[in-house]
Formats: sequence, structure tokens, C-alpha cells
Amino acid sequence: MNVLKPNYQRSQNAINATYFYAAIVAIQIALYAFDLYFYYCYGQGFDSLKTIKTINRIIFVFYYISFLFSIISYIVGVLWFRRAYYNAHQLDPATMRYKDGWTVWAGFIPIINFIIPYQIMQDIWRSIVRILHLQKEINYPAVLINAWWLCYTFYAIFTYTGSYLPGKFFHSSLQRIETRFVLYIIAHILQIMSLFASVVIIKKYIAAEIEIDELLEQPNDSIFSINTTVYQQSYDSTGNS
Repeated sequence: MNVLKPNYQRSQNAINATYFYAAIVAIQIALYAFDLYFYYCYGQGFDSLKTIKTINRIIFVFYYISFLFSIISYIVGVLWFRRAYYNAHQLDPATMRYKDGWTVWAGFIPIINFIIPYQIMQDIWRSIVRILHLQKEINYPAVLINAWWLCYTFYAIFTYTGSYLPGKFFHSSLQRIETRFVLYIIAHILQIMSLFASVVIIKKYIAAEIEIDELLEQPNDSIFSINTTVYQQSYDSTGNS
């Protein structure tokens, strides 16, 4: 008996949206790098102010383009995320820490948006591992999930730091601007790393979900019998049987 809702198309949509958004971010990195270079030239006495103004206008436009696609990417990603967590609830309800609605709202709450989505991703993958390890050797992708969330966290830190640099730490406004662009470049590189890590996670999820679908479609299996085996093994492993 298969009680999972299909998530393949949502997975593909999330991957495509993430790739497109990553391309926009890559263009932003290039623009920041050009701007940083011409600011440096300006500081060395070259007449590059007109070029700087042109690049800044392009950066301004791309900021809003990036913001728009970040919203689209977030919505498409959350559709996948919520369906994946719903399915995790069907596979292993006793170990889920949140209701599936938190996949939507956690991203809007300061501080919590750095904690709950990470924990939900852990729940999703632990449910997959608990089910599939009955049929094959499968490891929890801790390194990949940690890399995804750490890159995102440090992206946010570098972006915030670059946006609110205190002027008193710099000898000139030019030095402050150059430092801001360096921090933005680092931040967006980390953002791209986080985006690509999320793509790898989703691709691994697709493969795992296909295997689980095949397992649940077997005539002598049901979600109840599979979960009973999982819970019994967990109980036995504690030494309390």
C-alpha cells in the first residue's frame, strides 16, 4: 500500500528553479567583481567613475531581478519541501519534530529560519534511511546536509555584515565600499554552493523516493508492517527488548 504523494515533478521544478536562480547569482558575482576592480582603479587615480556608475545601475537592476527569482525559487522549493516532509510523516510519523506546515512558515521567522528548516531536512532523510536500510545499505547524508545549511548561514552572515559596515573602522569611504563588495562576493559564492548542495540533496531524494515507492508497491508490504519493523529494530537496539 503506497500512501506517499507523488513528488517527482515538484523535485524537477525545484531543481530547474534553483539552477536558474544560481545563474542570476553568478551574474551578480561578476558585476560585483567588475565594480570592485573599477573602484580600485579609481582609488589608484584612474578616471573610472563613469564606468562605476554604469555598473552600479546594472547591479541595481539585477538586484530586483535576483529578488524576483529568489521568491520564485523559494515558492517552488517550498512546494517540494512540504511534500517531502508530508511523505516523511507517512513513513516515520513517530520521529517527526514538526507539522508539515512549518516547511512554509519557518522561513519567514527570524532566527527560527536558521534552525527549523535544517531540522526538517534531517527528519526527511532519517525517515528515508530508516525505511530503505531494511532493503539495502544506505547512509544518512550528514556532510551534504550540513554543507547546504552552513553555506546558507554564512551567506546570510556575510551579506548582513556587508550591508551594515560601520564607517568608523575604515580610513575612507572608498575602502568601506571595496570591503563591502568583497563581502558580497564571498556571500554570493557561498549562496551558490548552498544552492548546488540543495540540488544534489533533491536528486538523491528523487532516487530514494523511487526505491521507496517500489518497496511500498510490493504485494506483501504495507506502510504499517514496514514501520513496525523499523520501530522494533530501534527498540531492540536500545537493549530493552
